[in-house]
Amino acid sequence: MVPLSGGGTVEEGVAPTESLPLKSYRHIHAKRVSVGYARRTPKELRPSSQEEFQSPIPILNPQSSILKMDDLTQRIERAVAQFFPSATLLRTWPLTGGISASMTAFEIAQPTGETKKLIARQPGEYRFKHNPKAADHEFQVHRELSHTGLKVQTAHHIEDHPDRPFFILDYVEGKPEVHPANPQDFVTKFANQLTQIHQTNKTKLTSFPKQGPDPNPQRETLNETLREAEIRAALAKLGEPQNEQTLCHGDLWPGNVIWQNQEIAAVIDWEESTIGDPLSDLAISRLDIWWILGQAAADELTTCYEAETNQDLATLPYWDLCAALRPIHNIEEWSPSFPPLGRPDITTETMIRDHQAFVEQALVASASRR
Repeated sequence: MVPLSGGGTVEEGVAPTESLPLKSYRHIHAKRVSVGYARRTPKELRPSSQEEFQSPIPILNPQSSILKMDDLTQRIERAVAQFFPSATLLRTWPLTGGISASMTAFEIAQPTGETKKLIARQPGEYRFKHNPKAADHEFQVHRELSHTGLKVQTAHHIEDHPDRPFFILDYVEGKPEVHPANPQDFVTKFANQLTQIHQTNKTKLTSFPKQGPDPNPQRETLNETLREAEIRAALAKLGEPQNEQTLCHGDLWPGNVIWQNQEIAAVIDWEESTIGDPLSDLAISRLDIWWILGQAAADELTTCYEAETNQDLATLPYWDLCAALRPIHNIEEWSPSFPPLGRPDITTETMIRDHQAFVEQALVASASRR
């Protein structure tokens, strides 16, 4: 069985929250937050009554909201008239807490009386600055994913607007899980979901970029406290692996997995998805699982994944070290993700402690391969 590390207690009544390509947007902004949950406040993240969910995390960068609510409501009204001409817009409400995208929920009513909740998702300013077609790209990614059989939100329409359009996604009921009642079951299902992603037929996934060579370029000043120099030296000696490329989510932490009734309802936030090395995905998940459940759970995740995929894990130490570089310069800005999810026991201090343990095992494993 997988034990829960840390011995912390879940803060009752704390609503959870959601969050991008291997070089994460959260890294660029030094905030691991998006809409829906903190850390990347899960954007499309929804508790069982999503409309009641408002992230308790303040918006870290208020200027990152591209549209004012009045303007956005008008644009949603126009989109409803265009794409759902027989429907009536009942209400809109913001999903707050993130910076990688602006997320607004809205509900429509059909003449039959049936109602439907949807999400207007507008990529963040950084996305549009570096790619004016960011919304079109994310829309197409979701469209292609919707035909794979994976548990993802369907993208229905993209706004016809000349300046930073939004696109319309399904609204998914559920919430992320970071304090599972049954850790063994949680880890097994998480590994199975990772397996399904990596075994997806990629031949028709034409909108996904190839994974870049170095998702974490070196800065002028190294973080010696977190052993950055040692990590980079080990990576240089190992050389980049050449495993078979698969679909990769790019940021499969527990905040991007929505659960309902102890089953995975959806995987969200595909902004960082690529065609790349599947072990890069596994390593990212390993570090995140280590943070919430401890080393035994991270090892169990790996064991389950290996059993399901028969994947050769010889190059996993390389990707563990890459994953360790992701928060290397701003780990203190990743930790605020956890209290809103019900884990106030996960702090910067515990994350640094576990990060160092993760790095140590990766360095030892990498040394044995050279």
